[in-house]
Amino acid sequence: MAFSLNPAVQPDALPDDGSDDLPKDLKLKHTWNFWEQLNQGAQGKSGYAESTRKFGTCSTVEEFWSMFSDVPQPSQLFENRMARVTPDGAAALDGVMLFKDGVRPEWEDPANAAGGHFQVQLLPSLGAATIDEFWNNIVMGCIGNTLDLKGLLTGVRLVDKLGSRTA
Repeated sequence: MAFSLNPAVQPDALPDDGSDDLPKDLKLKHTWNFWEQLNQGAQGKSGYAESTRKFGTCSTVEEFWSMFSDVPQPSQLFENRMARVTPDGAAALDGVMLFKDGVRPEWEDPANAAGGHFQVQLLPSLGAATIDEFWNNIVMGCIGNTLDLKGLLTGVRLVDKLGSRTA
């Protein structure tokens, strides 16, 4: 079964049994910041830095889940079922990012300046649930510190490079 938090793709993704078995202070190895990249044209923004905004910080598992459950899944982000749209109906959000605290999601940040990137390109033909699963597994690997190869990973970024086009 695919791992998607989009109830339209996987209705029973987050069963609510009323229990809360995790300790409130289960610390993550790193503090992480959630960022959003607004559509520059739709928001009247002139550049990447101006259209990128931090919207949350988490240092515990509980904080992470309280924020991540509100972050659009790729299936929501890329199919124009956005939480925010402009008055003319255009998508207001181009991407979401999760970066270590103290690192901005831009090449000019000293932590990223001499770095590279690992890019995964997924075609829409894979299906919403599979694309959601890839994203969720990458995010879980980052915050769970299983993808952090020798401290080189500073963050992950989900952006729709196809826009309204389909494959």
